[in-house]
Amino acid sequence: MQNAMNFFKIGLLGLALLFCTPLFAKNIAKISSKNGMVILKNGEKISGELHFYYRSELIQIVESSKKSKAFTAHQVDRFRFYDDKFETDRIFISLELQQQSYKGSGFYEVISWGAIEVLGKLKYEDKSHLDVYKIQDSKTERAFLPRLIAHDYFVFYEDGFLPLKQYHKKVLSNMCEENETLAEYIKTEHIYENDVYGQLQIIAYYNEKVSDINYDMREFIK
Repeated sequence: MQNAMNFFKIGLLGLALLFCTPLFAKNIAKISSKNGMVILKNGEKISGELHFYYRSELIQIVESSKKSKAFTAHQVDRFRFYDDKFETDRIFISLELQQQSYKGSGFYEVISWGAIEVLGKLKYEDKSHLDVYKIQDSKTERAFLPRLIAHDYFVFYEDGFLPLKQYHKKVLSNMCEENETLAEYIKTEHIYENDVYGQLQIIAYYNEKVSDINYDMREFIK
């Protein structure tokens, strides 16, 4: 009887782990990289293996000495890591944006950099769209990073940040009508302008066209 009870308990535990493990893993929300660099607000640079807990606004970095350090958005200015999945550098900066449910300091990913600056608040990683915006041999690939679509997007405008939807309504839609190059690009590429990802693609294209020939967003992390 005791053996039967023990077997029953083990079975229940296994069933519980089966259902709880995916939920627990989802709550961790961690991105890891063997090649990361953190720049603190005091200017100190730390490189090593990086773990980014993006729902907790926490970074852990393990230096070559195997010494582990953890930092919050209040301590970090910006950080970078190489993402093997996307084969590109990803850059995050620490900002205090009073937007929607985001209060206080947080990490925002640099999505597009140049004449129009776009930041993204990472919500989750959507691995089903790895190649949506992959453009070979083009500066656009560096201007629109990374090829993820699971963000809330914000555009720098008039000394502050607007949600992308508001920016499109207030600024981008007029640009698309008045700028012949943009209008032709939208038509040729069959871009749906009212779609958030279409708007990001338009911004990336615009940044590419007006940026300096030596433009490289990786300079931002130095």
